[in-house]
Order: sequence, then structure tokens, then C-alpha cells
Amino acid sequence: MPGERIEIIGPPGAGKSTIYREVCKRWARTSPWVHSGVLLPPAVTGLRSLRRWIGFTLRNWYRGERSRANGSLGVEFISENQELVEFLWEAIDRNCVNYIDGLDVRLRAAFVLYKDMERIQAIRNANDRRPCLMVEGLLQKSFLRGPDGAISDKRIDKYLSLIPFPKTVFIADVADVDAIVERILRRKKRNASESGLDETGFRNRTLQWQKQFQMMENCLRKRDIPVFRIDAAEPVDVSAGRVVEILNQTGNHDEPDQQ
Repeated sequence: MPGERIEIIGPPGAGKSTIYREVCKRWARTSPWVHSGVLLPPAVTGLRSLRRWIGFTLRNWYRGERSRANGSLGVEFISENQELVEFLWEAIDRNCVNYIDGLDVRLRAAFVLYKDMERIQAIRNANDRRPCLMVEGLLQKSFLRGPDGAISDKRIDKYLSLIPFPKTVFIADVADVDAIVERILRRKKRNASESGLDETGFRNRTLQWQKQFQMMENCLRKRDIPVFRIDAAEPVDVSAGRVVEILNQTGNHDEPDQQ
């Protein structure tokens, strides 16, 4: 069915993006699934990415496909999901109340959210009938938690009742919270949301994410959405191999065992 997506989510630092990149390397044109790098144009940040963008555009032109401007995709998503968007703006306005380097966090949250809307609408509009794997997406939103980090099953359930459901969800996580914190502290670069956090702050944030994902998993399973836990403490090739195995079964309409 065209437009189906599969999301990989997980606490920051757990390794979901690394697993996603390794999974993408194992994709082939004959695979029963695709990844967002195949369906969506790459961001142009330099000469190398410009070459990838030109290649993507030429391939689509050759296939007779015309991509609309990303901005129009976001507007299309909003027009089709107005109740969801109202819920999201209210959550951002209420929960993103601090500033980072003088910038209102609500601006950053709204920008990231809008880019997610563009990505998801592009997948929904794609002609490819295979499910599309993407990292994060609508399921990984920190502003669902209050300023104190609190979140409720009722709020998660309400949010999930409004979003376009993914076909399948992977949660990449590590049981040892300290291992995740150590990974983050070893990073050479950190994003704006990590500004000012020390080791204790990262640990508390990770615990909040893990609680949020557990609540989300429970709600998704009640809706019969397949959820698979991926142990990101394992070597990347092992984790990626597990994801690819499930993707192949999912794309072929088999029923992989949930773990």
C-alpha cells in the first residue's frame, strides 16, 4: 500500500541513527521496503550533498515523477491533519518554555516538526508501494512531556489517536542508562537541546525518554501496531541485521514475531 511508513525511534544516544544508516546500506532495489533516502531528496549542505540531490532529481525526472516543493508538502499535511496540528501547537506553546542561546525553543521545535510533516507527506504521496523506513518522525517528540518531564498515558493515547499510524515501529534502546550517557558525553558535537546538560541531566533525560517510549509502546500494541525492541548495546551489524530481517518479512506481508 503506498504511503506506509516504518519508524525507528529511541532515546538520544542509544544508537538509532547509526542502526538506520547501517540498515540503509543493506537496501537493494529489489528489497520489499525502501528507506527515506530513496524517496526523499537529500538536504543540500555542500558539494557532495548537491551531487546526491542532482542524482535524485534526475532519477525522478527519468521515471516521470515530479516532486513538489517541500513547503507545499508541509501545508498539505497540515490541511489534512488540522486537529493533530492544533494539538501539537498547543503542546509546543505550553511545554517548550525555555530559551537556548537566546533563541525561543518553540521556534526550533516548530521548525523540526514542520520538517517532519514534509517528510511524512512526501512518503504518503510517493508512488512506491513498499513501506518506507524513516528515523524518528512523529513518534519521537519531547514536547509531549511537560516542562517538569512529566507525561501521562492519557496524553500519549490522545496524541496517538490523532497521528497517521506507522505500519511498524522499532525502538532502539540500551538497558544500561549510564552506557547511553557515556556515548553522549563522548560526542564531539551536541545539538541545541543538549546545551547546558551535565551527566545527571543527560541521565534524567534518558530515563524520561525511556518512560515515554514504554508508554507509547503499550498504546501502540493496544492498536495492533507491531513494535519491535532492538538492543542497541549489540554490535551495529547485529542490530541492523535484525531490523532488515523484520523489514523483509514485513514487506513480504509475513508476520514476524514481536519482541
